[in-house]
Order: sequence, then structure tokens, then C-alpha cells
Amino acid sequence: MRLPSFRTLRMGALLTLLSTLALSAPATASAQSVIVLGIRSLDGDDEFARNLTGALRHAASQVSDWEVSDREVTLAQMALAHGCDDPNPGCMAEIADSLSAERVIYGDVRRTSAGERFDFSVNLHLFNGDSDTIEHSVADTIPAVRSDIDDLRGHVRRYIAALSGAPRVGSLRIAVNVPG
Repeated sequence: MRLPSFRTLRMGALLTLLSTLALSAPATASAQSVIVLGIRSLDGDDEFARNLTGALRHAASQVSDWEVSDREVTLAQMALAHGCDDPNPGCMAEIADSLSAERVIYGDVRRTSAGERFDFSVNLHLFNGDSDTIEHSVADTIPAVRSDIDDLRGHVRRYIAALSGAPRVGSLRIAVNVPG
């Protein structure tokens, strides 16, 4: 019978140690499953709502720890399917569960006035399906002349940053004119 060499024993011990460390290492955090429901237009501005939804889905997919669903489901469809006119926390919990999503972005848009000259009032929310609460909300007004999807990208990046809880950063420059 031939005995294993010292080198073979050392290699076996090293492999055993590495596999033990790998099994005992904490698991890395997985991405949160997020779905962006189609934004609901309360005044019939469906094209604007579709553009806003598309821009939101794209911006959300850029968040590093989010796994954004490519399902194209609207808030109106899900509210109808779950029998709730008002997207309250109980209804949103059912929707999140049925879509197997940890987070749900939803909202609505309406005109700011009934006349020909109006802007869009946007209200967005991030629902946490684990805690059954709204984590973050955003309210803003977008000029009606800025309704093209390309025009919405800047607004939407800010909205997603706020909804995702990204830290707010900026700069302040103070110019001081002191005589003499």
C-alpha cells in the first residue's frame, strides 16, 4: 500500500478548508423583485401614461439591487382583478403577492386643469410587499408639452432615485464678494 504524499495531504486539507469556508460564508443579498405597474390616467391621457410607464420601467431596471419584471401589467387591470377601486395597502398586498413581487411601483396621472392649457400631476408610490406599507412616494407636475418619452427621462430618473431610497446628493456653491 502506498501512502499519500505530504503535498497530496496538504492539498486535500486546503480544499476541505475552502469548501468549509464557502459553506459557512453568509449568502450575498439577492436582488429585490420589483414590478412597475402601468400608470393609471384618471383623465384619459393614455399615451402620456404609457410613455411615463415605459420610462419608469427603463429607469427602474437601472437600479443595481432591483430585478425588474418585464411583465406589462397595469394598475387598472390589477385593481379590477382584485376588486379594489382604491389601491389601499390591503389591495396592494394582494397584488404584490399575486405578482410574486417584493416591491410594486404604481401611481396615477391627472390633468391639473380642465381647460386646454394644463399640466400633468403625477403621483407615484413604492409599495413594500414584505411589510405591506408604502415605503416612498413622489408627487410632481410635468408640463404637458414635455409628454414625449424622451422628455420624461430626466423626471423619471429623479422619481426612481427617490422611490428606491437613493441618497440625495448635490452641491452648493457660495460666492462671496468681500470688498478690499
